[in-house]
Amino acid sequence: MKNKFVVFSGITVFFILLVLVRFYERVLFYDPLIDFYQGNFTIASPPSIDKIKLICYVVLRYFINAVLSIGIIALLFKNKKIIYFTSLVYVIFLILLTPIFSYFIYNFNADNYLMVFYIRRFLIQPILLLLLLAGLLYQYKINKKS
Repeated sequence: MKNKFVVFSGITVFFILLVLVRFYERVLFYDPLIDFYQGNFTIASPPSIDKIKLICYVVLRYFINAVLSIGIIALLFKNKKIIYFTSLVYVIFLILLTPIFSYFIYNFNADNYLMVFYIRRFLIQPILLLLLLAGLLYQYKINKKS
């Protein structure tokens, strides 16, 4: 009983930290695209962006979300192979998406507003956690039946 309480408490803390990262995003991270995408960005002119600073802060936010997400998965599954797999997935997505995001930020114009929006959203939100949790829980359920 005590072990389940510790696991549940840890997962709750990690989820709260993910929510706090989102809640305090304007204070913690440089991101002029927050206001840009909240308005009618299809007709708006792009904001002034310090490109290197934006990319660094997006990567920082991705890293924070990844650490918290891996912590949640580690507490849920307590399996080194799953933790390794999850970490590897996060590293692969970072390696793939950061150069693409950088390219579109350096070529930021009306033609790629949506591309930047979706890549940035994937990098700054814990979407990967939801996908991995769904897949890992499904795999766990399949393995448990057999």
